[in-house]
Amino acid sequence: MKTTLALIAAVGLAVPAAAMPADAVPYSVSVKYSDLNLDTPEGLARLERRIDMASREVCGFERVVTGTRIRSSEINACRDKVKAKAMAHIAAVREEQARGG
Repeated sequence: MKTTLALIAAVGLAVPAAAMPADAVPYSVSVKYSDLNLDTPEGLARLERRIDMASREVCGFERVVTGTRIRSSEINACRDKVKAKAMAHIAAVREEQARGG
C-alpha cells in the first residue's frame, strides 16, 4: 500500500493564462498518511487537513496578488478539484484495503 499521496495541479488551473509562463509545468506535493489510522474519524480528519494544506500549496491559494485580496475563481476551482481527486484516491485505497488488498 502506498503511504503518500501526490497532489498535482496543472498550473493552468491555478494561474490566469496571461500570467502563466510558456514553459509552465504541473506542480505536486506529497501527503504522507502512513502514520494515520484511516479507519477512525480522527485519522480521516487529520488526512483531510493535510490534503487541504497541500491543495492550498499546489494551487497557490496563499499567493498574494497585488491590488486585491480576493482569490481568483481559478485558484478556488483548482483547490476544489485537487481535494476531490485526493479524497477519491483515498476512498479507493480504503475500499481496496477493506477487500483485503
